[in-house]
Amino acid sequence: MNRAKKAAPARFPEFQAAFVELMGDMTIKEFADKLGMSRATVGFYTAGQRIPDALGVKTIAEKCGVSADWLLGLSDFHTKEEYKNSSDLSSSLLSLMAAEFDSYDRKRVERCILGIIDGFKYALYQYTVGYTHYENAAIMLSRVLSSTASCIKVAVDGSEYIDSHDDANNLFREINGILEAASVSAYKELGVYFQSIRDLSMDILKAGDYRERSFMFAVCADNLLKINEEKHQAHLDEEIDRLAGSGHE
Repeated sequence: MNRAKKAAPARFPEFQAAFVELMGDMTIKEFADKLGMSRATVGFYTAGQRIPDALGVKTIAEKCGVSADWLLGLSDFHTKEEYKNSSDLSSSLLSLMAAEFDSYDRKRVERCILGIIDGFKYALYQYTVGYTHYENAAIMLSRVLSSTASCIKVAVDGSEYIDSHDDANNLFREINGILEAASVSAYKELGVYFQSIRDLSMDILKAGDYRERSFMFAVCADNLLKINEEKHQAHLDEEIDRLAGSGHE
C-alpha cells in the first residue's frame, strides 16, 4: 500500500516566508530571472528545502531592495529606511513626552498610542478594506479629543478677562459649541467605520439578511442619543439659568 510521503518541514521557515512574500505573483522562472538564480534553486527556496549562504542572502536582499535582517527574520522592517523612519518617529515621540510629561503621564500616553497602533495593525493586515475607514476615524477622534481637551484651556484663559456673568455665559456657550461640533464630527466618522466593519463581518460570516437587526440597532442608538442630548440640554439650561440668576443677586 502506497503512502503519500509527507513534505519535510522547512529548514528555515522565517526565510521561506519572506522569500515567498518577495516572489508575490511572479512565477518561479520570473523570480529566478530577477534574482539571477536558477529555477531549481528558487524552487528549493520557496519549498523551504534549502537555504542560501551569506552571498545568496546578500544577492536576494540587494535585488529585492530589502534588508538582510528582515529576510532572515531578525527584523520586522523590510528596509533600513523603514527602520530609520520608525526610529526617528520613536525618538521624536519620546523627546516630546519627556518634555511635556512626567514618568506616570508618559506611561498613560504610551498605552493610548500602542492601542491605536494595534488597531492600525489589525485593520491593515487582517482586513485591508477597513484600513482607510479606521484611519479616518482615528484621525477624526484625535482631533476631537484634542479640541475638546482644549476647552479647559479656553475656560482658564478666558476666566482672566471675564468682567460679568454675561461674559461667563458667552464663554460657556462657546465651549459648548466646541463640544457639540466635535461630537457630531466624531459620531459621523465612527458611524462610517462601524458600518464598514459590520458589513465586512456579515459578509465573512455569511450571516444573510441582517437589515432588520441593523435597523433595530439604529433605532436603539438614536433613542439613546436623543435621551442624552435632552439631558445635556437640560443641564445646559439649568447652568445658564444659575449663572444668569447669580448675576441679579
